[in-house]
Amino acid sequence: MLLGMDRLYLTVIFCLLCHGVLFSAACPSSPPAFQPSLPATMSVSRSTILADNDAFSMTVTAVDPDGTDAVTLSVLEDPGLPVGASISAQQCDAQLGCAKVSRTLTWRPRPDEAGQERKVCFVAEDNSNCFQAVRASPITCVVLQVQAPQVTFEQGTAEQGVTHWVSPGCSKRSCVIVSDASMSANPPIAAVTTHPESRVRDAVVVDTECSRDSNSGQCAVCMSTRSIGLEHVGSHINVCWDFTPQGATSQDSTRRCLSMGVRRCSHCAPEDGSLNTLATRLGLGEQGWKAIAAANLGARLHTTGRCNQTDLSSAGGSAVRDNGVCSLARMETLDTVNNNSPVALGPIFEAEEGDTLAGMASKFHTTVHSLLAFNADIDNTALHAGQPVCVIPCSTKHGNR
Repeated sequence: MLLGMDRLYLTVIFCLLCHGVLFSAACPSSPPAFQPSLPATMSVSRSTILADNDAFSMTVTAVDPDGTDAVTLSVLEDPGLPVGASISAQQCDAQLGCAKVSRTLTWRPRPDEAGQERKVCFVAEDNSNCFQAVRASPITCVVLQVQAPQVTFEQGTAEQGVTHWVSPGCSKRSCVIVSDASMSANPPIAAVTTHPESRVRDAVVVDTECSRDSNSGQCAVCMSTRSIGLEHVGSHINVCWDFTPQGATSQDSTRRCLSMGVRRCSHCAPEDGSLNTLATRLGLGEQGWKAIAAANLGARLHTTGRCNQTDLSSAGGSAVRDNGVCSLARMETLDTVNNNSPVALGPIFEAEEGDTLAGMASKFHTTVHSLLAFNADIDNTALHAGQPVCVIPCSTKHGNR
């Protein structure tokens, strides 16, 4: 009887030893580990959306630290793989065998997934027979962040919210230079939509497509003057563009607007730079060039009236009382200027309550017709207080407005 009990006791001891209960060293218990450790997040470039031969990929490797057990690497069904993603079959290491395994996830996001996140979770298990061992690694998840479009406007580009002034007879070109900082693929901008809000659309040329630079990854759209004349004085040309990056939807569009204003009491010099030629073209008569010269030299035109000194300083002229007689107090030699550069035509006065065009024309020895010709935005019936008026004293505008 005792012999039977001894045998039973020895059998139990032997089984416990086999399963590593009595001596932990007899049963390796280290679970598989990811090598290297998986990051919490990974960035997915937007170029993977656009390029046919480009896709996001990540390789996950799991190792049995003891090097004795085979490892199985799996993707959890919840949340599973992103739509359109695939994962390769498990590959065993050439030296360690299936104690070290790898799988590669490949994914090409859809355009509407730009700026979104997708999570993938992994777990590794070994095939240890030791019931005491922890066979599985901790569940490890990686958040895949798909880059969103990042439309940026280059330094030196035309500023939004700032009026870009142009004088009648001058040429001006204002541009917006844009790129997509989230990717280096060229060109970065796929669509440009213009929203003209202009009273003088016929006076400008607006680009409707980006002029792309394949080297810098930038594109530019511009607004250029075509035929700005005195009839446009006081007008503003407002143009907006919607920039939509490649692979993005219209919801990702960025709007940029430019405003161009037509300057009052200013005009570009003619090709020969002659003030006499300019005065003749503007119908100011034989002495008209003197008024223009005075406005640009700061010479004092003696006449009557009220003036805004700030406006006069910017216009380059001034006016004083002298018994209503129109004369030049000081006249320096100025008969030519640089061609195609803007020159002042005269001072700008601010109307006061009760002022009329007829009264102002009488005070400054000019005509209502001349005032209307150089102030196309003024109504013939009345002036409101504070309204700027370009006045060329001692001048008579001939011809049509």
